[in-house]
Amino acid sequence: MGLLRLLFLDESAVWLTQPNMYTWSAVAQPMEVPTSKARGITARLNLMGCVEYGRDTVQYREILGNTTGQDTLAFLDTLAEQADPACPSIVFLDQASIHTCRAVTQHRERWGIQGLIPVYLPVYSPELRGCLKPMG
Repeated sequence: MGLLRLLFLDESAVWLTQPNMYTWSAVAQPMEVPTSKARGITARLNLMGCVEYGRDTVQYREILGNTTGQDTLAFLDTLAEQADPACPSIVFLDQASIHTCRAVTQHRERWGIQGLIPVYLPVYSPELRGCLKPMG
């Protein structure tokens, strides 16, 4: 185990149907894209996840409905439970409102004691978002 763990957290939505307005298909044939009916025809899958730098491991959680600060709180609580104060986990987050809301920020001291230290990236810094490479 190293001196600390670096984690990059972000969220994404994956549409289960093809969102393209235009596509190629056989003449007089509609374009069809197979999809699971379990979630509905227009459903999307919301995910929140993090990548651990150097290990390229991914942890994620499926989120039903819109992603909120409570979802961020629950995910960070899970990471805090796995953290070790002897080897702190630094988790980098962008400044999306679901990351900076009071529901999330009020727990920073407790997470710090558990060994999880949230760090916010500068406002516009896609080059610093380490999880974009493995997740994108």
